[in-house]
Amino acid sequence: MSTNLPSFRTALGGLLADQPRNVQRAHNTIWNAITDIYQAIPQLKSQIDAVKSSSSSSTSSSSTSSTSSSTSSASVTPSQAASIANAQALRAIATTLGTVNPQSTSYTAQPSDFGGIVSVTSSSPTTVTLDESKVQPQFFTSLTNTGTSTTTVQPSSGLINGASSISLAAGQAATVFFDGINWSASTSLPGTITEISTASGLSGGGSSGSVMLEIAATGVTAGTYTLPTIVVNAQGLVTSASNGPTGINATIVTAALTPTGAQGSMTFVNGVLTAQTPAS
Repeated sequence: MSTNLPSFRTALGGLLADQPRNVQRAHNTIWNAITDIYQAIPQLKSQIDAVKSSSSSSTSSSSTSSTSSSTSSASVTPSQAASIANAQALRAIATTLGTVNPQSTSYTAQPSDFGGIVSVTSSSPTTVTLDESKVQPQFFTSLTNTGTSTTTVQPSSGLINGASSISLAAGQAATVFFDGINWSASTSLPGTITEISTASGLSGGGSSGSVMLEIAATGVTAGTYTLPTIVVNAQGLVTSASNGPTGINATIVTAALTPTGAQGSMTFVNGVLTAQTPAS
């Protein structure tokens, strides 16, 4: 039994970049599980080798009539057998995980779709059949409707999410899981936003990936203004601001003190007394 592990250098993230988030999460989770199981295989192998060695010793030291009994008593335990089965399943999925299988007509899921993506590209109604006789328990695959019509997902005998079938609208995706009897599906809603554009006062936007909208800069310096003069545009943005006077500008005239006297005055600039003439 070889312990040389296969390479896991496939650019899985790049293959799934255009898939819905729930599809990416499901595939990334199983990919991590594969790495974990391959790390466990050497330890499991040593346990199996020890059992085989014990069986071989028992066989060589016993008579022919007792060979069957000795071998049976040293057989692999149920828990070890389950671990071996899981390892074999994960070895199988390692070759199909993340692969994309485009289909333009109705299709029946195959064992080769285990861990992969079936991409339906039809412009007419299609059906993806989930045939329980073709797959094993723990089988899962992702279905994406990249066409323009409806795709019906229908088990051949069991149920899916408690119903006889589910429908995927254009742009919708689902990851389906088989428990040995029935199917369950985790679906994503189709997107309807194709582009985010900007109007006056905004910048940014886009038609793919993550986009951001920002308020366009108006050139006004951020800060606190005293008795300001401001200008506001039609979008409610302050486009100009300046400080006003810090005090009053005025000249106050005082009455003459005598019938033949002269009036007095006090002049204020920005609230500061700058000149005065006493009344007489």
